[in-house]
Amino acid sequence: AMRLTSLAIKGFKSFANETVLHFNENVIGIVGPNGSGKSNVVDAIRWVLGEQKNKELRLEKMQDIIFNGTKKKKEANTASVTLTFENSKNILSSEYNTVSVSRILYRSGESEYRLNDVTCRLKDVRSLFLDTGIGPDSYAIIALGMVDDILADKENARRKMFEQAAGVSKYKERKKQTLSKLALTNADLDRIEDILFELNNNLKQLERQAKRTQKYLDLKDHYKKLSIQHALISVSKLKEEYKTLDKEHNIVLLNANIEKLESDLNQINERLLSEKNVNDDLKSQLVKEKTYYDEVKSKFQTFKHNYDNAVKIRQEKEQRLFSYEKQIALLNNNSDNLESEAKRIQGNIESRKAQTEETNNKLKELQSILESKQKEINIAEEKETRRAENITKLETEITIQKDAISNHNRNLDAKQNEYDLLKSMINNFEGFPESIKYLSKNWRSDSILVSDILDVKDDYKTCIEQYLENYLNHYVVNDFQDAKKAIDLLIKSQNGKAHFFILDQVKSTEPSDSISGMTSAVNVLKVDSKYQSLINHLLKDVYIIDEEVDEFYIKDLPVNAKLLSKSGTHLKTDLTLS
Repeated sequence: AMRLTSLAIKGFKSFANETVLHFNENVIGIVGPNGSGKSNVVDAIRWVLGEQKNKELRLEKMQDIIFNGTKKKKEANTASVTLTFENSKNILSSEYNTVSVSRILYRSGESEYRLNDVTCRLKDVRSLFLDTGIGPDSYAIIALGMVDDILADKENARRKMFEQAAGVSKYKERKKQTLSKLALTNADLDRIEDILFELNNNLKQLERQAKRTQKYLDLKDHYKKLSIQHALISVSKLKEEYKTLDKEHNIVLLNANIEKLESDLNQINERLLSEKNVNDDLKSQLVKEKTYYDEVKSKFQTFKHNYDNAVKIRQEKEQRLFSYEKQIALLNNNSDNLESEAKRIQGNIESRKAQTEETNNKLKELQSILESKQKEINIAEEKETRRAENITKLETEITIQKDAISNHNRNLDAKQNEYDLLKSMINNFEGFPESIKYLSKNWRSDSILVSDILDVKDDYKTCIEQYLENYLNHYVVNDFQDAKKAIDLLIKSQNGKAHFFILDQVKSTEPSDSISGMTSAVNVLKVDSKYQSLINHLLKDVYIIDEEVDEFYIKDLPVNAKLLSKSGTHLKTDLTLS
């Protein structure tokens, strides 16, 4: 199975030093007083799983997540959180039995993610936990607002939770990626179609030009042949005239005409050669355009083939998604026997109505039978309605009783878990300063703290603990020598400091006088007689009242009297109210 085994936090919000929480099989939760850091633990889990919204982490900006320092401790330069999971059944898509996920944020603003101490991307972390029910927005981390959203089914919150549980989220994410790729492919196809359209226009224009050129060349060739024939005829005539002419002047004129005709013939040949070169260029350009057209057409066919494959894959994934959605619909379908019976009766009614319509020619004969059957059906429906109402009432009553039992069991389990956790924390001195942890192991085994000698009534625990908060971790010793031995041990080991109440130095103090309408703080707790004088001294002139803060403005109080609200939220002295 997959189980969270440990959480390591360092430099994150209020966790200045490295803190490791081990989640053994018998640990089911973390409890503690207000301000102890419970919410920061939940924020740490959200953050390491990839939460990016400052609002969800209760931050102004992401750098605020790094420990900002105090008067005694300097600020941290990094914030890091590591989750460790047991993956013995390979629920996570990893070959390792133990999987650790880490996130580190530097004060410079740089951050990184790690899987088993290997740098990775946020996408890899989200892919690892996809459809496991674990994530910053999954139902594994439920805030108070999410409960209301699920009950009200706000923005299909209930459906999203069922989809995560059924494992549909992974396919929806893949569908989203496929649709994105298809959109890009469609855009490429549109561009290719535009190019093909433009090439077709250019090709048609070139073909028209080529046809005109070919026609022109044919006419030129015909003109050339006619010109040559005309020239030959003229030359023949001139030669005949030359033969018949005896005078040299006529011969010169004839030669001049012959030269002129030959010159015209040369010009015609040059023009024909020029036109032929132009035609060759056009043919070459036409071949290039056809080659480019063939290449584009081939690419278009390739793109079209890829597009068809993508559409086929999309259809397959949609079929899978539809199958999973049908499974979810089956999970949500809790139709009971009453609904089946009602549908059966309704089906009988429809069947009888259909038979009635088909047998209109026998309507008069069957009318009385139909009315009788209709009455029986109405009686049956009334009985079913009454039965359904009775069953609904019983189910409501059962639900109320189950809720009451469940609430009682939860309260009982909460008390037991609180007891077990507090017992474990006390035995392991969790939450105590290093000095107390050290003394508990290396000093007297019978050493006792102020918190150990108090037995406070349940209704007054909060206010007494709030008032004595600064003294609960003080040791109670018999004499000065006991305290000195412990202090020497701490100095020698450099494990901080501790505070001690020395009993033989405490003067005998009488309990505070009673005041009407108030309860003396000494009277709400039990303590061994050995420590009574110490408690009388610590709670001298402290009174508890049940009223709101407006009742704190009481005149004629005894000198040095202190008023403490039962909830522990307010404390009034002679001159102050806090």
